Parts: sequence; C-alpha cells; structure tokens
Amino acid sequence: MKRCVDNVLITTEGNLLLDSSKKIMLHSGVMTLQSALELKDLPTRVTTYTPLPKSFLAHYFANGYDESRILYSHGPKFSKENIEEDIRHCIENAKNRQRNRKILQMSTRELLEDGTIVAENVGKINDTKKLVAVLEREETSTTISSRENVTV
Repeated sequence: MKRCVDNVLITTEGNLLLDSSKKIMLHSGVMTLQSALELKDLPTRVTTYTPLPKSFLAHYFANGYDESRILYSHGPKFSKENIEEDIRHCIENAKNRQRNRKILQMSTRELLEDGTIVAENVGKINDTKKLVAVLEREETSTTISSRENVTV
C-alpha cells in the first residue's frame, strides 16, 4: 500500500486501524486491501466508536493492554505507552461524565453529605446547574418551535 499511513494496528481478531496525518480515502483501495491482507470479506469502516481510535482501543483493551491481542503494530500512535494513555484518558472521561450526571441529578445538600463535592464549590455547582437548566429550556423551546404542525 503506497498511501501515507503513519500508524497501523492489526489485532488478532482481524481489526485493522490505519492512522495518518492526511485523510485516508479507501474507496477503490478496499479491494486492494482485501487481497493484500487475504481477507474473506471486504473491510468495512468502523463507525460505532467515537472518537476513533481511542474509544475502540479502550473497548478492545478493557481489561488492560495485552500484547498477545496484537498481530501487527507500526508507528508511535499504537505503541504500548500511547495505547495505555488512551485507555486511561477514556476511563477518566467516563468517570467524569458519570460524576457530572450525578451532580446534576442530586441536590447540593445530598452531594455535600455524600462527599461528592466540597463546601467551597457549592456556589459554582449551583451556578452550573442553573446554566444547564436554562440551556435545556432553550433547547426544548427551539425543538418545539421548529416542529411543523401538520393536519390531515
């Protein structure tokens, strides 16, 4: 393959990750890739993990980095250190999302008693909750006003 592919990772399950500083276009190259890798089926673009490749790597290595699950790796992006950093980053983001949901759903008093927040952050938390409520109301009113009334 004579494309500018900077990083490549092939897993033992047949997942192929290509990364480049330029956009990779494989419209006609898919059949070439299939024959070069001796695949039974045409490769398909993965769209279920966002952002790629971090979220795919976090899912694939959910139990930690395991070199035996890698068939081939090329380039610095798919080195052990970078993969572990990507996994750690995805886990931290998931924890933060869960914590933020909890903060928005519970009262400030409950959060203080729970130990989720400290007293010095109460003002910030209340201001943020008010801002989120305003944004949600604006989103709801925009959605309602943009609907078309259709009578049959």
